[in-house]
Amino acid sequence: MIKIRICLQTFEAMACLREEYLNLCEQLNIEPEPSVKKALKVANVSGCLSLKGDTSAMSVITCQILAKIIANSQTLSKLDFSNCMPPQGGFADLMNGVEKNKSVRELDLSSNNLQAGAALQLAKYLRLTSSLERIFLQWNSLGQGKDAFAIFCESLGANQSLQELDLRNNSLTEMSTEDLVRAIKANKSLKAIDLRWNQLGPGEGRVLLQAIQDSPRLTCIQLDGNLFNSDLTFAIEMAASHNADMIQLAQEWEVRCNILTRHTSQLEKRDEKRASGVRYLLQQQGQKLNVLNKEQKNEMIKVEEQLYVNRRRLDTMESLVLDKEEQIETLQEMNKSIQEDRELERTELAEQLNLLRDQLTSAQNLIHNLKLKMQEQEAETKGLQLENSHLKDGMMLHNSKCEDVIKAAEERAMSAIKNARQEKAHAEEEIKKMQKGYEEKLKKLDALREEMEKRSQAQNQTHLEALTAMKSQLQEREEKNMASWKSEKAELKSALEKCKSHLDSLQKVLQTKTDDLGKCQVTIAELKQVVAKEQEKNEILNRKLEDAARQREEAESLKSQISSIQSELTSLRNEKDSQIKQLAELVATQEKHFADLRFGEAERTGILCSAVSQYIAKVGASVGTSEH
Repeated sequence: MIKIRICLQTFEAMACLREEYLNLCEQLNIEPEPSVKKALKVANVSGCLSLKGDTSAMSVITCQILAKIIANSQTLSKLDFSNCMPPQGGFADLMNGVEKNKSVRELDLSSNNLQAGAALQLAKYLRLTSSLERIFLQWNSLGQGKDAFAIFCESLGANQSLQELDLRNNSLTEMSTEDLVRAIKANKSLKAIDLRWNQLGPGEGRVLLQAIQDSPRLTCIQLDGNLFNSDLTFAIEMAASHNADMIQLAQEWEVRCNILTRHTSQLEKRDEKRASGVRYLLQQQGQKLNVLNKEQKNEMIKVEEQLYVNRRRLDTMESLVLDKEEQIETLQEMNKSIQEDRELERTELAEQLNLLRDQLTSAQNLIHNLKLKMQEQEAETKGLQLENSHLKDGMMLHNSKCEDVIKAAEERAMSAIKNARQEKAHAEEEIKKMQKGYEEKLKKLDALREEMEKRSQAQNQTHLEALTAMKSQLQEREEKNMASWKSEKAELKSALEKCKSHLDSLQKVLQTKTDDLGKCQVTIAELKQVVAKEQEKNEILNRKLEDAARQREEAESLKSQISSIQSELTSLRNEKDSQIKQLAELVATQEKHFADLRFGEAERTGILCSAVSQYIAKVGASVGTSEH
């Protein structure tokens, strides 16, 4: 046992309950229980450790290990050890671990045959814990030890966190009623208690009823299966239900009071916000009005000064305009004289242009005549080329004729040769004679051919010489014509250049005159702009005056709005006062209603108490008669 406690003290807390259990079993060389492993696995997720009905696993060592795990855990909120039947030593160790835990809210130890020793352990736990809200102890034997149960009830009265207690079938006797009454009176957090199937009563029923009436938080008590009278049990249960109704009424009253206080605070805040906003708006508007009045006064002063300055400027501008009009008149006269001079110059230029145009037309005529002469020369050259081509054609015809004659002679000679060959056998001698004659004729024909060739060559040479002479003459004429045309062209170009220079000078004179006119127009436009600016300034001043009048109207409208806002504020205050009065009336009516309810409940309780007392008196009388 000493070794086990040392191991448990040296073990450190872990995050996973199942792993912690396995590690402890390894350290102690114990085989882990599968049901405990499963329960710890589920508890690690749900926060509920349940070993319900597992009697085989709850050994002393297992209880010690579970006590260590429960003491170190901060996630367990529910422990269910019902119907486990742990041994006495194991239960003590288990409760020691539960006492160290600060997160358990529900504990189920039903059906474990717990007796006086367990009652002492539970009393210790109830004194120490501040997180437990529900404990289930039904089907045990806690009432068998009177002293132990009294200590349990004292701890129950000292506890201020428990809300639900189940003590069904715990062998509670009439002697246990006093201890329970003290615990119920002392405890301020208990809301439900289950005392069914015990042996309470019948003598301490009134005391229990008075305790329930004195503890308004207890809203549910169950007493079936005890020795109390049915009317008394009904009265006790009705007292608990009356407590529940009163708690509900009190909660409703608190909710309504909270709603009313919130509503009134919201209304007050709204009214304060509105009032502060209206005050702020009034202050801002007053400040704006003061600033606007100051600005308007300053603007009026500035406007008057500007009007005075503008009047002076207008006077000076009028004098300037008069001077400018005189200058414009003089400029107009100058323009008229300039225009007359320009018209004269334009007429002279027109005459010069006409002369130049005449010269240009004469030059164009000369150029046209030259072009005609060139065309005639080209026609002559074309005629000579045609004659040359005709001569060439004649030569070709003459050559062709000579060739035809030669061909004819050759054909004749061939025919004669053929005839001679045919007649060769008959007249060889005659052939020889004829050959001689033909040879002579051939020589003559050759001589004639040579003469004809010489003649044709001589004629061709003469024609070629004539053509070359004609070409040279034509080239000389063309060169002379080109030289004369070039000289005329140079003269025309010089005349055109002179005309262009004269025109450029005239254009320069026109540009200078146009520049002078543009300057005069610019000065006139500047004067017009100055006049327009002065007019715009006058219009701006008029607009400012109109704006000042509008601002005065807006100030008057703002004053009217302020008065209307003040009237609205007064109406809102009146509405607020009326609402507060209505709320006070509602509160008074509610208080009267609750007072009536309390009075009715007191009458009912008095009637019930009188009925109970009468019933008890009757029962006592009947018991006395029976004894006699």
